Amino acid sequence: YDVMLFGHTHLWMLEEKDEVLCCNPGSIALPKEGRPATFALIEDGQVSVRTLHEGEILALYKVN
Repeated sequence: YDVMLFGHTHLWMLEEKDEVLCCNPGSIALPKEGRPATFALIEDGQVSVRTLHEGEILALYKVN
């Protein structure tokens, strides 16, 4: 499974495009548009985007 990580926009996203999982973790320090601070976590065959303070999972993909 191919995973592409990118940033710069400070807006999180996690979605599959053309068989590639695209992940922007968002921003811990400067989130935009009133969104919560977020980060990405890759572990145990999963990629997730989570909120910094509550740890809420906003998006989750399983990769093999």
